[in-house]
Amino acid sequence: MFSKNTPVTFARITKKYCENFKLYLEKNLSQNSTHTYFARFKNALNIAVQDDILDTNPAQFITVKKEKVSRQFLDEQEIKRLIATPCYSKQTKNAFLFSCFTGLRISDIRQLKWKDVDNNFLYIKQIKTNEPFRMKLSQAALDILKLQ
Repeated sequence: MFSKNTPVTFARITKKYCENFKLYLEKNLSQNSTHTYFARFKNALNIAVQDDILDTNPAQFITVKKEKVSRQFLDEQEIKRLIATPCYSKQTKNAFLFSCFTGLRISDIRQLKWKDVDNNFLYIKQIKTNEPFRMKLSQAALDILKLQ
């Protein structure tokens, strides 16, 4: 653990501390997770400056690069093969297929309720972003829902 179970006071947060924290994140997390965590850390320090807890942000000039991510998607043939493949858990298979047809994260699929579907539209508040989300469901997604 980075702080070795020692409470971290603002007085301990120096530029060197911030650099070591960045190195700790880089050693233990992916590049983009490091970027996200360190950005939140810097934001907390900015708030401490605004609230006159710190005079300056010791992490102000420390940066973490963000990697460009290339997402891979299943193509139509792969999805057709998946549909034709037997699966022990129909519910798991249907949840995955629903994700393929909607692009929803599993965290959002797990929270779905029938009341979220209205007139072939899906209305949810996304778990990860806490943002409202609305989408017209494709026929394939609706067909999966009919199986539930």
